[in-house]
Amino acid sequence: MVARLLDGKLSVPTPRILLADHSKALIDLSFVVMDRLDGKSLTTMERTLDGPDTRAIYVQMGRSLREIHAIAMDSFGYIGAKGVLTSFPTNRAYMLSQFERKLADFAQLTGRPELAQKLDAYVEHSTPLLDGCTAASLCHFDFHPGNVLAARRGGSLHLTGIVDLENAIAGDPLMDLAKMLAYSVRDDETKRAGLLAGYGTIDRPDWHETLALYGFYSALELWAWWTQIGDHQRAAGIVAGLERYA
Repeated sequence: MVARLLDGKLSVPTPRILLADHSKALIDLSFVVMDRLDGKSLTTMERTLDGPDTRAIYVQMGRSLREIHAIAMDSFGYIGAKGVLTSFPTNRAYMLSQFERKLADFAQLTGRPELAQKLDAYVEHSTPLLDGCTAASLCHFDFHPGNVLAARRGGSLHLTGIVDLENAIAGDPLMDLAKMLAYSVRDDETKRAGLLAGYGTIDRPDWHETLALYGFYSALELWAWWTQIGDHQRAAGIVAGLERYA
């Protein structure tokens, strides 16, 4: 579904699903066939890039995110095979449901209810920021160098594909930006400047604070994932990072 929503809408190619078969009649697996995109994962190239190339490719990534966010959705929530699975009418309603569920798990599984209380207070204090988004947009929500393809053409580095659409949500575009800043950009000012320059003007008051709130959510979500798969060492590292939000 997400591939169909993106098809022909971006300046960078996205996969087209040519066949999807869940019958297990041909092989003993469900499978999809996609068209092949040029290039290779940007992750494999990043370490060899100089400053200008790094900035240029992050400008392109920012521009691509803006194009994705131009696709309007009818409601807020996680996207499944036939649309938003559980629809929320507002960004506030959607995000507070997510925070409530994840912070409840955090309090129970970390055994640190006092820290969970402080984090909950941070969310409560920041809740008005969620009202800055009044309409849902399509968000990739896993946009990082491992999920984009790039290649050199005429001596310049160009994005050649955007892949891995399974985490897409209908939500606040700043969620995508915040997650990428938290996971991929971190303290790299060249990447940050390129990404924001490519994305363009953010016409929202308090958008810096909103990015921080969503950065917190991204960290909380990563803690939940690592806890779920049993990687308790990395989950513990996330807990230490969450303390600064308290």
